[in-house]
Amino acid sequence: MEIALQFVLLALGFVMLGKGADWFVEGAAGIAMRFGIPQLVIGLTIVAMGTSAPEAAVSIAAAVKGNADITIGNIVGSNILNILVILGLAASIVPIAVARSTVRIEMPFMIAITALLFYQGRDGSISLADGGVLMVAFAVYMMYLYTMAMKSNVDSDLEEPGLPLGRCLLGAVGGLALIIAGSNVTVGAATSIATYAGLSER
Repeated sequence: MEIALQFVLLALGFVMLGKGADWFVEGAAGIAMRFGIPQLVIGLTIVAMGTSAPEAAVSIAAAVKGNADITIGNIVGSNILNILVILGLAASIVPIAVARSTVRIEMPFMIAITALLFYQGRDGSISLADGGVLMVAFAVYMMYLYTMAMKSNVDSDLEEPGLPLGRCLLGAVGGLALIIAGSNVTVGAATSIATYAGLSER
């Protein structure tokens, strides 16, 4: 009975993470548009980070609770799943065009970051200093995305936001709260199921 409840909680946590991400992206994007931020920049920043917010919340919640194996397993497993399964399924349905800048810049950057994580993890831990290096690399990449967006003459993409500002604020705050709550539920249930099944947290 207890394990059945944990599976229910795990499913509930997934739903909370997904719905929270939807609300957060919708609200934050609406707020950004109200302040005249171009859609391309919104897509490269708010939407991109919003769709990754559930993974970030789960990893942070796991680390805070002392379940470091879940944090690393979530990050590595997610990257593998995104490339092999999600990209593979999409490409099996319709050919996917790849921009030259993606091949020359974004893909090498992704490979370099993966290699950096491999190097940092060789001693068996990701330290505070390692985390700082990763955050600096993230800041550099965000600067690149912003510069690229500004060079793309994206002002023509601006549209009048369709949602009231109050609803956007409520969606962003409510979505973030739901993501945080969902991450705690998911980590707790996943840990219990892994322990019951004799599996490692990783």
